[in-house]
Amino acid sequence: MWSINLQFFLPSPVKKTSLKAAFHFDNLNRLYYGTGNNTLPESKIEYKSVSFKENISATTTWNKYWKLAYSITLDQFKTNTKEDDIPSTITV
Repeated sequence: MWSINLQFFLPSPVKKTSLKAAFHFDNLNRLYYGTGNNTLPESKIEYKSVSFKENISATTTWNKYWKLAYSITLDQFKTNTKEDDIPSTITV
């Protein structure tokens, strides 16, 4: 398993407003523990999943005490089981 987090603070064209863009990527593999006979398949992985999350947020401040925060988030997730994997080589 490994992941990447990136955050960027961007200049805003709106006065007293700050912008932030954040990206999070996960690559997860769950190990296969066997189903009763404790035999491991060749790949030793039960399923693989990939997650990518994007978030753009803005905060506007006025009158020193008031803040308005708003954001847009996109979350993408894909899981492949061992049976979904396409073989890399085909033998005839």
